[in-house]
Amino acid sequence: MAAPQVAGTAALLLQANPKLTPNMVKAILMYTAQPLSGYNTFEQGAGQLNVEGAVKIAKLVRKDLTNSTPLGTPMLAGALPSPKTTVAGHTFTWSQAVIFDYTYVKGANLLAKYQKIYNTGTLISDGTLISDGTLISDGTLISDGVI
Repeated sequence: MAAPQVAGTAALLLQANPKLTPNMVKAILMYTAQPLSGYNTFEQGAGQLNVEGAVKIAKLVRKDLTNSTPLGTPMLAGALPSPKTTVAGHTFTWSQAVIFDYTYVKGANLLAKYQKIYNTGTLISDGTLISDGTLISDGTLISDGVI
């Protein structure tokens, strides 16, 4: 059941901000996820989907960012909100991290400042990319694993 929920959330993010790149969508979903206690990163990924937090961030991402935007440019139109979400009276803290190739990268600058990995044509991969069809790129594919 996770796939349709994440797909629907990705659609909501793009509705809130059509200028998001696929990597921005992925990073926002991971950054705002709710970590599950008792599970490591390999068992849970970034954590449980947080629709409210993800949409909140998507609305703040500037719409004038391009592939030529310099590294470290402010990515949000406004301040990064408090990394917490309250649902049905339960408040939880976001993971505030993104997973890159089995590495857990944490920090506010993942969303506060533009990262070159968010460019169109760049693939964020957290493991192995397998295809039984065609893989096409008009940009950069980065992998420490197998493509």
